[in-house]
Amino acid sequence: WLPALETLIENMAAQNANDIHPSFRLWLTAMPCAHFPVAILQRGIKVTNEPPKGVQANLRQTYQSMDAQWFESCRNSKTFKKILFSLASFHAIVVERRKFGALGWNIPYQFNESDLRISAAQVHMFLNELHGNNQSEVPWAQLKYTTGHLNYGGRVTDDKDRRTLMAILDCYYTPKPRFYVPDCSTIADYLQYIGTLPLTDSAHLFGLDDNANLCYAISEAQNLLEHAMLLQPRKNTQQNGDSGADLYKMAQNIEQQLPDVFDIAAVSEKYPVSYSDSMHTVLVQELMRYNKLLATMRETLRNLQRAIKGEIVMNSELDTLANSILNLKVPQLWCKVAYPSLK
Repeated sequence: WLPALETLIENMAAQNANDIHPSFRLWLTAMPCAHFPVAILQRGIKVTNEPPKGVQANLRQTYQSMDAQWFESCRNSKTFKKILFSLASFHAIVVERRKFGALGWNIPYQFNESDLRISAAQVHMFLNELHGNNQSEVPWAQLKYTTGHLNYGGRVTDDKDRRTLMAILDCYYTPKPRFYVPDCSTIADYLQYIGTLPLTDSAHLFGLDDNANLCYAISEAQNLLEHAMLLQPRKNTQQNGDSGADLYKMAQNIEQQLPDVFDIAAVSEKYPVSYSDSMHTVLVQELMRYNKLLATMRETLRNLQRAIKGEIVMNSELDTLANSILNLKVPQLWCKVAYPSLK
């Protein structure tokens, strides 16, 4: 339907301004979409709703968007409010663990507000069926199954991640949570308590070591620098010959510094396969891999120089290679056949 929408908007843009009502506005709400028409984005004003960062901001957003009437409608009000705060804390923890990359989850799952809302509604429903305010009657097993295995666990595909998710949930869905639960009565009281929480989250809050925060900070700094480099002005190679000449010199200089490929036959003759020394086999295999890297670098650099001269077409791979060289980054084409390195 998106191509049809793009056609409708283009037709409206082609009409006379007097034929369109002055109060007409088109509001579009969409989730992130890779194939969203660029023409619609260029003609409109973009407003994005960034998810909150940090446990405190996540809890604040949860309680600020909560309906006060629904919050007070549970029969077992006191028990419900405590479990709801534990659930909101659990949601904030599992969402914020994504920032640690593979240290948080093996696969980055897109936990969102719908998981929290359906889980809160189920807690509300289960507690309404209880008689009295006794926490011993709370169906913890049912709540853990619906929240851990169905709502949040429905997104989890890795068995180790599911085990981690249920272990975290056990810390919150229990008569005696391992973390402090305030004894508040209104949403305003909870918001006041949330405001006292620290702005920076300790890695121990997520069950991780302090080194996890170091990895997260390095990743954030790298992302910031990459986006800053993308925003800097860039000369057009086709309109400005100096920029193309500089890129050509850089590619030529890198090619000249490349060493010659290794003679695998000579190495195999000097270090033959031996049962008593397995390093001979490892050496030959590593040299073959190194030759593949050198051949890829030499071929792509020559193709880039030919593309700058206009002898061949500048395709997407060569364009990405040119941008990486200008930004002093290791091109992705080389990373695919290279050794893992952070240099």
